[in-house]
Amino acid sequence: MKGLAPLALLLAGCVQSAPAEELPARLVAPDAAARAELRSVVAAAIGQADVALADDALMADGNLTLERTPRQDPLGHRLPGRDLGEPERFRLLHSGGECVLLHVTSERRWVLEQARCEPL
Repeated sequence: MKGLAPLALLLAGCVQSAPAEELPARLVAPDAAARAELRSVVAAAIGQADVALADDALMADGNLTLERTPRQDPLGHRLPGRDLGEPERFRLLHSGGECVLLHVTSERRWVLEQARCEPL
């Protein structure tokens, strides 16, 4: 049995802790820095230079849906045709004390450093 003690210690060191529980969340009293960070993360996630978000984005239920902007000509008139693209969807999660923004389609995640959130 003496030979098994080192093996038991080795195996105990390999055990990974369970990931933090992720719960749906909402933003709590976001300040200008938190809103700017959110806009920046969302814009980067969808490959845009900038996005316009409401001041109360993610404060009610933690879900954010961005509809695609209709195509326009140089004068700003909407071009005919259908846009078959899906809207961009994001979900705010509370994970291990952090606010995590999940891009639903790609499943990419970003920790929002400036934001405070609470589980729903």
